Amino acid sequence: MKKISKFLSELAANNNRDWFLEHKAQADAAKAEFTQLVEYLIADSNDFIPGLAQFEAKDLIYRLNRDVRFSKDKTPYNPTFRALLSGQGKKVLGAGYFFGIDGEGQAFVGSGFHMSDSKEAVAAIRENLVKDASLVLEFDKKYKIAGDALKKLPAGFEMQADSALAELLKHKSWHIETHLDLSALTTKDAAHALAKEFKAMSPFVDWLNNALTEVKAPEKKKGRRA
Repeated sequence: MKKISKFLSELAANNNRDWFLEHKAQADAAKAEFTQLVEYLIADSNDFIPGLAQFEAKDLIYRLNRDVRFSKDKTPYNPTFRALLSGQGKKVLGAGYFFGIDGEGQAFVGSGFHMSDSKEAVAAIRENLVKDASLVLEFDKKYKIAGDALKKLPAGFEMQADSALAELLKHKSWHIETHLDLSALTTKDAAHALAKEFKAMSPFVDWLNNALTEVKAPEKKKGRRA
């Protein structure tokens, strides 16, 4: 993990294209170490993430380049290596697992559903919450479910205003997250630690994906690569 930490910490302090190009070899070495980490993680996680084994690590890793078109922050790079694991790769319609590592070896580790622009998917999850939310409420108690949310309950769910589901039904996306210190671990041990957290989150992901079994994927839109 030393190559990852050293490069990302230096990139955070020198976030410009000239520095990045001058340190391209260092960037490539750090990316190779992160790619190996994701390869180990695929091997550790494919028993509880159906379809994951069909992907190579490179298919699941995000670029460091930031999309600055609509951002006040014009720094060109995100000094965090990130990846998303699912049986559909990064183009997932449904819930998946995600993590990122910064220059201090600190990792955010999470899972959930983020496609808040899919009205059909959001409606399906809300309907499933009303049917049986016991497992989701357990995860909310443990992690505190986060995500984009409405200020008021959506139409048709007003009768849930006084129920334990009220806040969850306002959501348009649902995800949980925790943090790990990977700074002292080897690449393989870091993968084991991440897989352990993902497996603990897997009932939540499975619940979300079961709610979405009848939802069709939206039409693809042209845009920049992730």
